[in-house]
Amino acid sequence: MIVICEPFFRGFGHTQFNAALVELISEAFPEEGLIFCAEREHLNHVKMVVGARFARVRFVEVELPTDARPKERRGRRLPLAASLERLALFRRLFRLADKNRAGQIVFCTVAHWNDLASIKVMLRRFPQVSCLVVLHDLQTKVSTHPQQLLTRQFLSYRYWLLAGNTAKLHYLLPGPPPLMEQGLRKYLPRLQNCISPIDVPYIFADSAGNEPFKDNVVRFGFFGHASLRKGADIFFELANDVSAGRTKYRSIFFLIGDVRDEQLKEMRRTSVNVPSPNAPLSQEEFLKYGKCIDYAMFFHLASAYEVHGSAAILDAFSHLKPVIALKTPLSEYFFNKMGDVGYLCESYGDVKRAVMAILETKPVGRYRVQQDNILKKRGQFSPAGIAQELRILLRQKDDCARERPR
Repeated sequence: MIVICEPFFRGFGHTQFNAALVELISEAFPEEGLIFCAEREHLNHVKMVVGARFARVRFVEVELPTDARPKERRGRRLPLAASLERLALFRRLFRLADKNRAGQIVFCTVAHWNDLASIKVMLRRFPQVSCLVVLHDLQTKVSTHPQQLLTRQFLSYRYWLLAGNTAKLHYLLPGPPPLMEQGLRKYLPRLQNCISPIDVPYIFADSAGNEPFKDNVVRFGFFGHASLRKGADIFFELANDVSAGRTKYRSIFFLIGDVRDEQLKEMRRTSVNVPSPNAPLSQEEFLKYGKCIDYAMFFHLASAYEVHGSAAILDAFSHLKPVIALKTPLSEYFFNKMGDVGYLCESYGDVKRAVMAILETKPVGRYRVQQDNILKKRGQFSPAGIAQELRILLRQKDDCARERPR
């Protein structure tokens, strides 16, 4: 038995990844029963994505502590109270695993230092249970300079990531394995044997979306939260530059997400259609706008994705949308794996020239070839495409743990 837990996210957030993770573990370990635990609304979202394909998955609702609620609904509490609430949550989850005789518990998200501390305390109380922790947004958590004060170091994510690791605990880092391995050598060399990079799993949509270049308009989209590290400022600048010129076919630019960084909120973005600037899109809205664009655009900063993966480009592949991207190790990885799926550009000038050429020629023929390549190659990032890799990886880690001297 394997218990999979989401101890942080509520509602729609991280639904796509967690559903794919459930399918990935189900594909990798078909001999095991599965329990997925989450807050009620999140649980229902994941259940809808997974559907009836994995009937052997049992869904169990759990109550999350108040620090997982939106800020306006939390109220005032002492820091110690929050840590004790988190500890109580992880105690309940480990007890659930113990009651169901699960040999493995998987945490989809570990957002805070006290989550890591709670897991390591519980592993001592439940030595019969092994634990797999999925690490998200690791770049911002470990690339900052350590705090000088000892108390602040002790209350840091980095401290608890490094401290108290045992053979019963392993970390999974979603992202291109060659890139993540390089980043780990740079930022966390002590944990290279404890962290395993693996491609981000994704459940792809069945439909290709709308007919391309509808009404002689070319629609360009930017997937996900608009932030500086994702290069949203470049997207806004490009939209302004292109819209100021004259081309044979008209362009429309969409931000398929909300604006996060304050600096971006102050930027002029009159040339970009932003359906929901201050709040995340609903699942239905995200799918609607994802289907309507013709090209997805990616300008991620290389320095922000050394130990941090991204599923945004997989959102584009899900709807068979070719991509226009600045060349970074992250974007180059996907082009090397997928072939001709769009335009990989060396500079901002190359991006602008590619967009202007599309608006002059409307390359329907090449567009169809790119869509065919996406359809043929994207399966390698599906749960079934990654499952064997995960099974081998975790079995090797188990063998090493058994051979390690006590």
